[in-house]
Amino acid sequence: LDDDVMVIVTASEVFHWLTGAGALAGGAGAESTTELVPVAPMVVFQRVAECAGWTVVDYQTSGTWMALVAVGAVAGGGVAGRVQLFSAQRNGSQVIDGEAVEMLETSVTSSSSLPSAPAAATTTTVRLLAIASRRKQMFYVVPLEVPAAATGNPLVARVRRGLPRQLLERQEMPVRVS
Repeated sequence: LDDDVMVIVTASEVFHWLTGAGALAGGAGAESTTELVPVAPMVVFQRVAECAGWTVVDYQTSGTWMALVAVGAVAGGGVAGRVQLFSAQRNGSQVIDGEAVEMLETSVTSSSSLPSAPAAATTTTVRLLAIASRRKQMFYVVPLEVPAAATGNPLVARVRRGLPRQLLERQEMPVRVS
């Protein structure tokens, strides 16, 4: 995941294991605080049954959001992809059709449009999830957390576009979104 966290994905769970500076803690019952032991991997979330036995091809995080991408055989033949999107804040998952994802953050600037207030620009960080789905033949950009402008209107709208015709004609699977 990064220099300090290793991700371990098993058939049923996803673990984060601290490997950097925070990876050691005082030993239980240690008489001296100099005795340090490795911190065990922590379960972050359970894998959903819909993707049991599927091959994991990607894992990404952004803030409290995690996306696990897996591909596998589907009924009727062929291969499909699924994204298990997990929110640590909500402690829940949802499954989305897709073979490639990208989690990103961007800054959005808005200004107050209230007539009684002077125009004041506000910059907000927005977390986005980009997904490519061959089965749905679409590319999506979806806000994960949607802050509202002073007027209550969302700062970021959902975007939905068709995948390139060449990709669909060759029946290729998207493998990267960036």
